[in-house]
Amino acid sequence: MPPLLSPLPRVAPRALRLCLGRRYLSASAPGGDFAVIGGGITGLSTAWFLYQRSQTTDQKKHRTKITLFEAADRTGGWIQSKHVDVPGGRVLFETGARTLRPTPPGGRAVATLIEELGLKDDLIFGSKDSPAAIRRWLYNGKLVELPHPKLGLLDLGMKLFTQPALKGIISGVFSEPQVSPRPDNVTDESVGSFVTRRMNKAIANNLTSAVFHGIYAGDIWQLSARSLLPSLWHGEKEYGSLVLGSPAIRTLWEEKDEALQKRLFETDAPADLVLRHNMASSSVFTLRGGLEQLSRRLEEKLLQKGVTIRKGTPVTKLEPSEDKLRVKVFTKDSAEPQTFTNVIATCPAKTLSSMLTAPSGTPLVPLLSTIPAVTVNVINLWYPDPHLLPIRGFGSLIPQTTPLEDNPCWALGIVYDSEIVQGQDSVPGTKLTVMLGGHWWDGWSEIPGEEQSIRFAKETVARQLGITAEPAAVNFSSQKECIPQYTVGHTARMAQAHHGLKRTFGDGLSVAGSSYTGVGVNDCIKAAYNNVVWNMATGLEPFTVKAKYRSINMPNPWE
Repeated sequence: MPPLLSPLPRVAPRALRLCLGRRYLSASAPGGDFAVIGGGITGLSTAWFLYQRSQTTDQKKHRTKITLFEAADRTGGWIQSKHVDVPGGRVLFETGARTLRPTPPGGRAVATLIEELGLKDDLIFGSKDSPAAIRRWLYNGKLVELPHPKLGLLDLGMKLFTQPALKGIISGVFSEPQVSPRPDNVTDESVGSFVTRRMNKAIANNLTSAVFHGIYAGDIWQLSARSLLPSLWHGEKEYGSLVLGSPAIRTLWEEKDEALQKRLFETDAPADLVLRHNMASSSVFTLRGGLEQLSRRLEEKLLQKGVTIRKGTPVTKLEPSEDKLRVKVFTKDSAEPQTFTNVIATCPAKTLSSMLTAPSGTPLVPLLSTIPAVTVNVINLWYPDPHLLPIRGFGSLIPQTTPLEDNPCWALGIVYDSEIVQGQDSVPGTKLTVMLGGHWWDGWSEIPGEEQSIRFAKETVARQLGITAEPAAVNFSSQKECIPQYTVGHTARMAQAHHGLKRTFGDGLSVAGSSYTGVGVNDCIKAAYNNVVWNMATGLEPFTVKAKYRSINMPNPWE
């Protein structure tokens, strides 16, 4: 099978060619010393793709050295899988991401990466036809099941007409085609504003806010529609109506993603036919040992390939050389800096901003510090009774409009882990994950600690699901500032940050990771791939040109 990063393509998408310019033309530049800052999934993937590029025909004759710096004593970042002993066996708790989606192009890139790392036999899948794939719930004082086409038209009609939490969907769909597109001078707006303007406020408050709680733990009245709903944002102007234009909008591809998907079709597709069949029939997938198995294997393979990994080594400062052809990397444990031809920073933008300061202490790229992030407390619960859940499905999410008396613990939602995938635990049981906080805690000087959060999780489970039994195993983790928030104006700010990085470091410092182009694991691996394969100068080039979309019928990604 060809490596995931086979020889670089001869033609980049037009938007990337325009913003990369001469840099793209020198994408096969020989060798070099590369530093990767951050050992989360983006950093590990970046180092892997850099190693692969060094093994292509054009690069093999040149020396390439790769050093990864990680401040913590472990790699993997927010991905952490914990095996816990329980009566009769062991169960696995995920404190971060727990499953991935096979949706292209990111899902296809991840699947190929897993295959070439030798992990395909450890994959487990959640079927598209399982209750977890079909059934989703809202909690707004009571549990309400969301409509799904596979549940039938009668079920759909009954829910839309009888459930107050779904109020506004029918009127919103029928009135939307009459709404004029936004004025040309509106360059961004909040997700809440966008959905309210196109549909109505009830849909925004009851449905959209719950979904965004589950993905971003964020406030829809602050988050950017342009950044987080890009197809709908473009489709409104292109087709005038989201409803009438929905067939075309569903097949919209941004030019850079179209180019990546075609590349993955032509050169980097998974070779194993069974793997491709399983991906095609799945809604989600994960690894038997948890997603941390992926980061551990990446670290193991990188070390085998001669990549230097310096754990427990915080980077304190980055400084360009006078000619901007090299970058000095200062670390906490060394008085003298190391110099590199290229640095790729995958740490949070706020952390990177603190490394980029003038001698006076003034931030060199201040906009990087403007990307906020929310904290989520994650509580995993396991019960030995496998039949405790009164309902089936993926989980339940809580809208922003839920009264405090119905959500006094500031919960975002509950994931029904034991419903989603099987094969990670050695004993049967009911496994749940409760997520607390997110934007609910914005501005708080102190957030709930472990004891209070566990109590809140149990109360939330009892209130929503009627489960009052004591769990046999509990795990608490507080994920500090774990989910970046792309607030209104994110695209414009990142375009300015691109120019700030370019002005200060030339082509020497680029960025990738959840602070910029997507918060999911697939997004992070795709960002790492794009940064290396297109040899980006800053990693923020796509923000500097108008996004180009086409409505195309892309072939089945798993055929």
